[in-house]
Amino acid sequence: MIDNKLIAHTWFNSLMEDLRSITIERRFNIEWEKVLWYHEIGSRILEDYDKFTDKKRGEILEQIAVALQKSERTIYYAISFAKEYPQLEKFNIDGKCISWTKIIKLLSHKEEGLEECKHNGEWIAYHKCNKCGKFKKYNDKM
Repeated sequence: MIDNKLIAHTWFNSLMEDLRSITIERRFNIEWEKVLWYHEIGSRILEDYDKFTDKKRGEILEQIAVALQKSERTIYYAISFAKEYPQLEKFNIDGKCISWTKIIKLLSHKEEGLEECKHNGEWIAYHKCNKCGKFKKYNDKM
């Protein structure tokens, strides 16, 4: 617990505000670098993807995952991310709250036929009906 005597000092509050700002900015930079890293990995794999035969594609991706010490699923998501957003500057980041985990969640929703809509400051998952093409909340009955 912070000493109340310190909190009373303006210089201490100013110091803490600066430290919090530095922390938020650096955490964002770390997360954004991770996003860039996976996007570059996915983009680079896609450059040679047509060289993978369908029969060997799984084996090649497995070897890539082993060599990079990542899961095959992570490599798959890196490829999916690069396919979905080939121009990263068009990717709509969520302010300073971006993370690779959020991107994986977004991509997995898309795999399940879900779309995300920003509503009242929250992301709500929607499902597109294959018959009528309408979007409904994920939990709503079609």
